[in-house]
Amino acid sequence: MRSIISPLMQGDEMRDTVQDHIDYCIDLGLIIRGANGLEIANPIYRQVIPRELINITQINLEATVDRLWYPYRCINCRTTGREAPRVGGGKF
Repeated sequence: MRSIISPLMQGDEMRDTVQDHIDYCIDLGLIIRGANGLEIANPIYRQVIPRELINITQINLEATVDRLWYPYRCINCRTTGREAPRVGGGKF
């Protein structure tokens, strides 16, 4: 699915794409054939799918960030006036 949806979201051409993969994404209801070609099926998917596509990248990035630099898990807590979360959990 990534090989279909990622280029679609980026506006790139889908090179070397197997028609069965496109049909599979259509059958799942993720994409549709619109007036301008393939597009994400609905507004919710337009928000959820990009997040899912970058999930592994985000996890890998979080693993490389030195927690000492961001002890509150918030880069600009002090400058935005937001209260830092309490130790042991808590919402931002």
